[in-house]
Amino acid sequence: MTLSRRLDAVVAHQISRWQGSTPRAASGRCPPEDVGGPWGYAEYLEAMADPNHERHAEMVEWRGPDFDPNIVDVAGIERQLAKLAKRLSRSRSRRAQKAA
Repeated sequence: MTLSRRLDAVVAHQISRWQGSTPRAASGRCPPEDVGGPWGYAEYLEAMADPNHERHAEMVEWRGPDFDPNIVDVAGIERQLAKLAKRLSRSRSRRAQKAA
């Protein structure tokens, strides 16, 4: 079994366990892409919170002024999970048809 198929199987299993449930442990947004890992994210949050921070203007220009790390888009997360579950269920059914 290829790595891709194993990963598909693991993700499909997790999604089947999650269907019908909502994310309950979400406590904030994920860091922006390319923020520089945990240390870069910590600096990003500091700069965004302090208009006098030396990198504040740079961060606002990079990502915009509206980033709030405390807002969780639960509906958006659920939409994305539903799309992923649908895609995985289609690929699973295609593999089953090929195997038959």
